[in-house]
Amino acid sequence: MRPKYLKYKTKRSMLRILRDLANLGEISTKNLNQYDLTDSHLFMVLRSGLAICTTKGFIATPRLLSLLPVWKFFALLSELGLYVNGVREWGNFVETMNSVDVENSFEQLGYRYAFIPKKELIFEDPINRPVFFHKYIENQDDLAEWNFDKLLSVGHAYREQKNFVHSALPIKDNDYRLSTYQLSLWHNPFYWTALQFLILSDYQTGSAYAHEIHLVLLDGFDNDGKLNIYFNNRYVCDFRALLGDIFSHFNWIWVNPTDEIMAIFKLLYKLDVMEKERNGRAVLTNEFRKELYERNSKHAYQEKLSRGTRYWICDMIKKRLGDVS
Repeated sequence: MRPKYLKYKTKRSMLRILRDLANLGEISTKNLNQYDLTDSHLFMVLRSGLAICTTKGFIATPRLLSLLPVWKFFALLSELGLYVNGVREWGNFVETMNSVDVENSFEQLGYRYAFIPKKELIFEDPINRPVFFHKYIENQDDLAEWNFDKLLSVGHAYREQKNFVHSALPIKDNDYRLSTYQLSLWHNPFYWTALQFLILSDYQTGSAYAHEIHLVLLDGFDNDGKLNIYFNNRYVCDFRALLGDIFSHFNWIWVNPTDEIMAIFKLLYKLDVMEKERNGRAVLTNEFRKELYERNSKHAYQEKLSRGTRYWICDMIKKRLGDVS
């Protein structure tokens, strides 16, 4: 199909699905109807080379990832000559997108990630996969006023189960509310990594390791806040400085980078996983800590299987400090 023009509403819908793909990496096929696009328009998106279609979802291609960072996406559309209020250029949407010389920013990332479902234990997945981060707490929302119901009101595309791409929280069933969101933290690289540091920083769960690690959050949850790591009471670095090394170790490719990592800890705080002491030290809540110790809980299962990776994190921090004795 090569229409001479698309209606305003259709063009906005196409921009919305491309934006969501760039933010999330994956949109379930059962939720495509929320974009109010016909099959022919979805086919146009596929022909543009910006998405792949599997039996379970629309998935962003490395080509689309190369157009990131996402906050410049609409500006890039303008540079491509695609305007929401325009008429003729949208008739050549597919040809226009395919003719653009896109610099491959992620040479190590191929198409395999879109066709091979990720393992339950995401840190054991040998396939290179992109890592996305969606900020659940908006900047304009004061943390004190933000509540759990706001998370439930986020669009369904941001909460669906993720099969191929590490992205927004993979929520299988909202009916279980808080427990479902807590379990999904184990299946997202950003939150999974933060959880490992919280376990290491906690008095009880961290006491099982040879070296004492503290995660200290200072100056609030804003981007200007500090996330200091201490190793045997010696300052190591900011938590954010280790993300690249950790992600590369587990074959995660960090695309659409953002400095708003504090939003991760905002969510952990609101989901009753983390609490912060007066000196800023981040520890687990009593309730979540108990779940880690319950023999038959899913949290205990995940904690046990990720224990080896925490030893690796300890060694990495030790080497970062320069203490290799």
